[in-house]
Amino acid sequence: MRYSFKWGRFNLIFKMWWASKVRTMGIYDWVEGGQKVLFLDYDNIRKEWLLQELTRIQREYKLSQIYLFQIRKKNEEGDGSFHAICADILSNIEAQRIILQTNCDESFKKAMNYDYCSHVLRTFPKGGVASPQYLLSLKSEHTHRKKALGHLRFLEFQYGIPAEEMNYENHNDNGRIWAIDYPTKKNIRKDPA
Repeated sequence: MRYSFKWGRFNLIFKMWWASKVRTMGIYDWVEGGQKVLFLDYDNIRKEWLLQELTRIQREYKLSQIYLFQIRKKNEEGDGSFHAICADILSNIEAQRIILQTNCDESFKKAMNYDYCSHVLRTFPKGGVASPQYLLSLKSEHTHRKKALGHLRFLEFQYGIPAEEMNYENHNDNGRIWAIDYPTKKNIRKDPA
């Protein structure tokens, strides 16, 4: 609800909202030691453009394998909304630099200004919307960076990614990840079948 009234030369606006009863879960991009893995969130993008962009940043920043997940499908060509995850361990500055050079969702980019530059990607259903679905892995010859073991194990377990699609080469020894359970009001409608 929203109330507004004028008092002298001031406009006063009061807003009230009710917390959503719809909850979901996601994981943080944090890696122990103050670093992070690369999370990317794309809304309403053509799949072929997305694949070109991911291949470009993979080559430009010498990233290893990128795992792609579909959140919502828009049409038969597979266009829609996606998450992309690269388990390479990056500094905060490097992760921010990469995110800012993508066509990610603008609110996802702006989130770097809040919450200590962390990102969360939804990994479970929310309302009538299903969990993100694993699509493919973009392989790379760049395997020199350390990878976050916890994130790799989570991706394999949560999404059932076949072991041969996973790249555990040169991982850290820490299998820890941080998850969050949070309320959500946005996009809780049922996806069309």
